[in-house]
Amino acid sequence: MSAPWDYIAKVICLGDSGTGKSSLTVRLCEGRFNKTDVTIGVELDSRVGALLVYDITRKDTLSHVQRWLSDLRNLGEPHISIVLVGNKCDLADRRQVSTEEAAAWAKENGINFHVETSAKTGESVERAFVEVAQEIYRNIRDGVYDPRGKNTGLKVKLGTDSRRTVHRQADSQCCS
Repeated sequence: MSAPWDYIAKVICLGDSGTGKSSLTVRLCEGRFNKTDVTIGVELDSRVGALLVYDITRKDTLSHVQRWLSDLRNLGEPHISIVLVGNKCDLADRRQVSTEEAAAWAKENGINFHVETSAKTGESVERAFVEVAQEIYRNIRDGVYDPRGKNTGLKVKLGTDSRRTVHRQADSQCCS
């Protein structure tokens, strides 16, 4: 039986404590929400994708994203795919960061995609991860990443025509 993937890409969630980085990952992978999960620790090496996460109810978390972005660009892969994620959109009545403000920040900082999510309800969580996956795939397709290179955050399944398979998946909204 062959593996259910053609590429595995290392992706990281970065942001201030309490923004919901781990909750987004748990929601995507396990389909659940647990507000008491607390984690620490960050490894930037060999990551080809990143979600920069801020909390829409805490304005300071968006301004701190600049520091996370600087670290990512200084220490991470040179062509890392980045998505700006405003988490906790289920708390819109407590909003301190407008969608427009965050989208403008993303554009000013060379980030092509901004999405608001709720790890609690699951709203747009998959969309955020799919967006970064699609950008990673475009980088593979365009030759920016060599998936067989030893220092990229990619792993390729050998013995298949991965390019054809991934292209077909991307055309049908991969990861859905």
